[in-house]
Amino acid sequence: MELANEGMEFANRLGDRGIVMEALKWVGQTMLYRADFAGARDRLAMAVDQYDSPEDKRDWAAYTNTDPRVANRCHLAMSLWHLGFPDQALRINREMRELARAGRPPVHSGLRSTPHGVAAPVLPTRGRGSDGRRGIPRDLN
Repeated sequence: MELANEGMEFANRLGDRGIVMEALKWVGQTMLYRADFAGARDRLAMAVDQYDSPEDKRDWAAYTNTDPRVANRCHLAMSLWHLGFPDQALRINREMRELARAGRPPVHSGLRSTPHGVAAPVLPTRGRGSDGRRGIPRDLN
C-alpha cells in the first residue's frame, strides 16, 4: 500500500491527468486485492468520474498499451460486486466491455488472458447470456 500511495503522491506533484488516473488505479487495485472494497470503489470511481476522457486514455495508453478506462471499470466492477451491489457491478461491467470492444485494436480478446482483467468479464450473469460455463458470457468466448 505504501508504494501505491507514493505513486499517488508523485502523480499529484506532476499534475499530469494520465498519471493521476493511473495512480488512482494503482491505489484502487491494491485496496481491492487487500479486501478494502470500499476504499477501492472510491479510488476507482474517482478515476472513472474525473479522469476518464478519451484524451487522457489516448495519452496514457501510448505508454502502457492498456486502456485505463477499461482497467478502471474492471476493478470498479469487482469492488462493487464484493460490496454487494451486483446491479451496479454488472452495469459497469457492460460499460467496460463496450469500451474494450470499441478500442483500436479491440481490447476484449486480451481481457480473459490477463490476470487483472479476467474477473470483471466473468462476473456471474445469473443465467443470462451464459454458454453453460458458469458466468462466462457467450460474446467473450
